[in-house]
Amino acid sequence: MILLNCKEKAQNKSHDFKVLVHIEGADDELLSITYLDMDGKKKKIEQQANKGQVVFKGEVLHPSWARFYGKKSKANGSFFLEPGEISVKLNSNYPFLKAVKGSTVHDEYIRFRKSRTDLKQASDSLYAIAKPLTLLKDKAQEQETKRQNLYAQIGEIDEIKKLDYIMKHPDSYLSLAFARSLYTYDPKVEDLEYVYGLLGSSMKSKWLGKELYNYKELTKKVTVGRNLPNFTLPDRNGNKVSLEDFKGKYVLVDFWYSGCPPCIAQFPKLKELHQANKEVFEIVGVSHDGERHRNKWLRILDKFNTTWTQLLDVDNAVCDEFGIQAFPSNFLLDKSGEIIMKNISEHEVENFLNKNIKNK
Repeated sequence: MILLNCKEKAQNKSHDFKVLVHIEGADDELLSITYLDMDGKKKKIEQQANKGQVVFKGEVLHPSWARFYGKKSKANGSFFLEPGEISVKLNSNYPFLKAVKGSTVHDEYIRFRKSRTDLKQASDSLYAIAKPLTLLKDKAQEQETKRQNLYAQIGEIDEIKKLDYIMKHPDSYLSLAFARSLYTYDPKVEDLEYVYGLLGSSMKSKWLGKELYNYKELTKKVTVGRNLPNFTLPDRNGNKVSLEDFKGKYVLVDFWYSGCPPCIAQFPKLKELHQANKEVFEIVGVSHDGERHRNKWLRILDKFNTTWTQLLDVDNAVCDEFGIQAFPSNFLLDKSGEIIMKNISEHEVENFLNKNIKNK
């Protein structure tokens, strides 16, 4: 995450924001807002509503996404937070976000959304497919395939439209937000280079533009064909373990955390693969739980009796260094530590082992 210098902060006279929230149907809701502060770090403020009214105050350097969450009603919604006074109306039932006034960037985003008739049509089709899934069990697989294909189509349409918007509005904060959010899971360096190149110099100089540049450079370090940089972390007993300790074996470096169901769903198969191939194959689990959630991490390790190396990324420095932003994420390394595959399923790991170990 980029830390901003004092000079950049001082160039703007006021960064104060005041968000007036009215939530209907939840007079005593405990509402939180999460946003990026003056240093580009995630910050959370929690307030108790009084007769459905809440006021949030703070500082924000540039317009960026902020998110509401109601602890009781589960009401949630995202909007663009920027310096100044903003009023927000929320529902305690879906759709939660009713109106946002006072945010020019959010107004720009709404205009973009309204112009997206293609997205509405695709979303309506997706809903029409998803709705009968629980009723048509005999055709569930067919419907699920259609749904997944439509998701992919929506993603492609969304990417094209956002890239087109960035190209036409290179100096817009909305374009900057789109650019940063487009490629977050297993990105290709060429995609990041392209979208960064579309931005105007005024957006590249903002902290989010600098973060996008850093993310692009980090991605170059962890591409297939490069050696994954060495790291050293503690195991459950506090012993320091380094990645280079496993050279001479195929290694799966698995980034996960205790609150990630898809991460944990892999464990039974990974355990099977590790036990069958441990003379030539090692798994190095790196938990994003950090010191704060050490006990949750340990409970998961005990529950699944993991037989492979498990390390705790105490301050999340390794995840940050490798640009890990989604979980699970992984790297499959050859015996010299070179990345040969990225973000593969446990079944793809099995296929690789069958092809490269058992058939030799």
